[in-house]
Amino acid sequence: MLSLWAKNKVNVHLISSESEGAIKKNLERKAAQAYEMSGQMVAHMRRFTEMEVKGITIEKSDYSRDIKTGPGFDLHLGDCVEITHEMDDESIDYTIFSPPFASLYTYSNF
Repeated sequence: MLSLWAKNKVNVHLISSESEGAIKKNLERKAAQAYEMSGQMVAHMRRFTEMEVKGITIEKSDYSRDIKTGPGFDLHLGDCVEITHEMDDESIDYTIFSPPFASLYTYSNF
């Protein structure tokens, strides 16, 4: 499968035993979903670009930050690039990443 952004074809070899068939199927499913999603993202961004060229307003959402604290943790909501620049080195033990699929590309101006 040739990636939408790759310059050259890449061959991936998965070596597994027969008992790991479910793992292979799962990887193949995820690869197909990622390929489909990237195609949809390109189409979505193409529509936004066309709208921008034609002067049509693009809907924007407000950016907000929040922090919740508890015993032994701080939970941050916001742009990870902005927030991690404000944090001490080696202070992150666990992260949860949720890309902005609803609007596909939502980036702060940071």
